[in-house]
Amino acid sequence: MNSYQYLRNPEYDFMVRIRVDADLSNLKVFYVTHAATVYTIVATSYEEALTVAGFAAEDTTKNSESSY
Repeated sequence: MNSYQYLRNPEYDFMVRIRVDADLSNLKVFYVTHAATVYTIVATSYEEALTVAGFAAEDTTKNSESSY
């Protein structure tokens, strides 16, 4: 059985599941508002960020994004 280490960081509300030995250069931090709360989500795209968080696009506003 393989035991992989996945990237974790409690600084962010949600993170895409990615192995720590993977290429992290394409990760971005998205700041989004959902239900009047601002969340930080690490993912490769805005669409993936919404999926990771379980948010619907019509209920969410993208405030900004930056490199991870």
